[in-house]
Amino acid sequence: MTHPGPLAQLPSPEDETDPTAESDPAEELAPEQLRPRRWPLLVLLVGALGLVALFEGVAPKERAVTLRFSDPKTVRAVELVWRDHDGDMLASTRWAFDGVAGHPATRTTAQAYAPGRLATRVRARRGEVRAALTIERSDGSVEHRDETVRFAGDEETVLSVP
Repeated sequence: MTHPGPLAQLPSPEDETDPTAESDPAEELAPEQLRPRRWPLLVLLVGALGLVALFEGVAPKERAVTLRFSDPKTVRAVELVWRDHDGDMLASTRWAFDGVAGHPATRTTAQAYAPGRLATRVRARRGEVRAALTIERSDGSVEHRDETVRFAGDEETVLSVP
């Protein structure tokens, strides 16, 4: 048995094409290969937009909330606890308006009563959350209010406190 030598592996001069000769790409490709493939790109784009829309409502974001007091001169302290629809606590804040700190999360002021409006923020998802308000009055009474708040967009939410 004879083994072909190294020259047997070289292409013959007839098999080579002239690299300077221009070739028509249409002759080399079938018609179905000439059409651009837009379906995979379209499917990818629609899928990406769907994920953005899905996570826009699911991902928590900062929400602006304003407490509006109808009679601020009687309010000595306010505690606001946010809970999601499952009852899990999202945030808790306490404001004291008598200059005495009740606990480390208390925000105190030198003012002896609440301002007319109090701005705060909460990180929550779109949808309904529970806002539990505890209002301590200057006469020593304590009121508890529980409200359902619906976060839909980026607009400010106003909670009225009597």
